[in-house]
Amino acid sequence: MTTPNRITSDGVSPETAKALRSAMQGLFAGQPQRTDGRLTRENLWREAQVSRATMNRAQPILAEWDARIAEHGKTTVGEARRDTEISRLRKRLSEKTTECTRLQNRLQAAATAIAALHHANQALRDELAQRAGHVVVPLARRPSPSEGPQPRQTRRTQTSTGKSPTQTFLEERLSRFIRTAKELPGRRSAGGGKEAAPSNQAVRMAGKRTAGPPACVGAFGQGLV
Repeated sequence: MTTPNRITSDGVSPETAKALRSAMQGLFAGQPQRTDGRLTRENLWREAQVSRATMNRAQPILAEWDARIAEHGKTTVGEARRDTEISRLRKRLSEKTTECTRLQNRLQAAATAIAALHHANQALRDELAQRAGHVVVPLARRPSPSEGPQPRQTRRTQTSTGKSPTQTFLEERLSRFIRTAKELPGRRSAGGGKEAAPSNQAVRMAGKRTAGPPACVGAFGQGLV
């Protein structure tokens, strides 16, 4: 005795209808078991492990499939999560690209400033090196009108004895004149009492030769006469 096949309102047996609906729910949930998870009728009958002809007889189930696809599209839950992650990553990439561009511009500006400072520093070094070979003579400060006239400072060349050439010359002339004057009495005695007194013109000439600064002549005159 054979058992007649039970056909439900779905046009297929209850087991086949249950398998098709279970496969449909798995695909919509993004949990495929035997396919790549794309929302296609081919994946539906493969997931349900039935033939294509058997699936085509289940028209009410296929109507439910088409209505769900029309409402939510063919994008699965996994694909939706993937698309959301891709969108987030693209937004983050755009932000990082903008930040990298801004940092690159700042880096180029800093490099330009550093190069300018380097050239300026090198120019200053060259200028200092050139100035090192020259002797800088400071200028004498001019007195202001409120300070009044300042005494003039002169530089005198001194000999090894610490005296100027003028002082040495005057001392020699004065010593020679005094020595000549002291020898005159002896010359008068040797000449038989006849003394040839020096003329006024000779005395004046000797005085002119020994003339010098009053302080210098007075000091040496007092010490030698």
